[in-house]
Amino acid sequence: MLDTSNMIPIIVVTDDNYAQHLGVMLTSLFENAAQSERVQIHVITAGLSDNNTSKLMEITGLYGANIEFLTVDPSLYSGFGVRNRMSHTAYYKLAIPELFCDRFEKCIFLDCDIIIKADIEELWNIDVSGTAVAAVKQPFFTRHDQLNIPDGSSTFNSGVMVINLRQWVESRVKERAIEFLKYNSHRIVFHDQDALNAVLNDNWIEVNPRWNQLTSFLYANHEELGWSQKQWSEVFDSPAIVHYSSTKPWYYLNDHPYKQDYYDYLIKTPWSNYIPPDQEPALQLMNKKTIVVYGTGSGGDRVHALLTERGRSISYFVDSNSVKWGQAFHEKMVCSPETLLREDQSELAIFIASYSYYTEIAKSLEGLGFRENEHFIAGFGRR
Repeated sequence: MLDTSNMIPIIVVTDDNYAQHLGVMLTSLFENAAQSERVQIHVITAGLSDNNTSKLMEITGLYGANIEFLTVDPSLYSGFGVRNRMSHTAYYKLAIPELFCDRFEKCIFLDCDIIIKADIEELWNIDVSGTAVAAVKQPFFTRHDQLNIPDGSSTFNSGVMVINLRQWVESRVKERAIEFLKYNSHRIVFHDQDALNAVLNDNWIEVNPRWNQLTSFLYANHEELGWSQKQWSEVFDSPAIVHYSSTKPWYYLNDHPYKQDYYDYLIKTPWSNYIPPDQEPALQLMNKKTIVVYGTGSGGDRVHALLTERGRSISYFVDSNSVKWGQAFHEKMVCSPETLLREDQSELAIFIASYSYYTEIAKSLEGLGFRENEHFIAGFGRR
């Protein structure tokens, strides 16, 4: 066993689609670390392009840190379920015990879609000697029956974890998680996170939520989260880690309050010339004569605010829920999706106000003859 007393092993998983975002995350980590040379980056991947590998090495070298790349067999995870345009890459973190148990007693796992605004050593210093994982509680969880865990049990978000590797091996976390996925893959929503919570339900400790500020925290009040007003303000105003856990800041229409932080670190990376993929179609659609928002929930509120801030006037809303048809939302009429067929397609722009149901809504619009980026777009970005 190597002496890790002076090292901070950081484990990440990625593919070429998320290499840029990993680069931004690493830059934020190093920029805020008191001793960046103590940080060791270990990248688990099924293969990265030479170009992306070189860029990531450039970043770590700039800060005097070390990076290594470990390759896993993607076929071991390809049979597990994915949703919302996620990839199977998230499951690669299940390989952590076998890859590192003989090298470290403890490590930190970090998702790529985060930025770090504090010294990572504070997270590293959390004592996990008596538990398998230290992580932030996932709010609003209700699917206990799907994970076969007791009603009312708390679950954790797997995007930021301090891991006791010895406990993971002794508890057979990988083997049990894979066994769970074999029989429950069709039921899962949060991919590896569901599997880890199913097998570690009684073997984790809670971390201060400022170390994993989830997007869902930002759209809930302190009472809904079970926090004091002071704690909510601390998490909102002074996060140590911002986790873009739903909509992503690398989309032009994204409305995350910490979106600019992503670009502040991006400019310091080899990807500094990045242009959001939805920028051009979004600008074209916002200049259409008839602007419609699909969705009248909290997402509809967000897209309404986003378009209003940009000086755009919404013609009306549509919703698949027939109960809402004929009602008013933000002083505009709510109509059925079929109403869109009456419009001149060349002057129509549809902004989908849902992250969770974007794929389903997009398919229904395509069934009506509309095309993505030409007639409709994600209203506040997507994964």
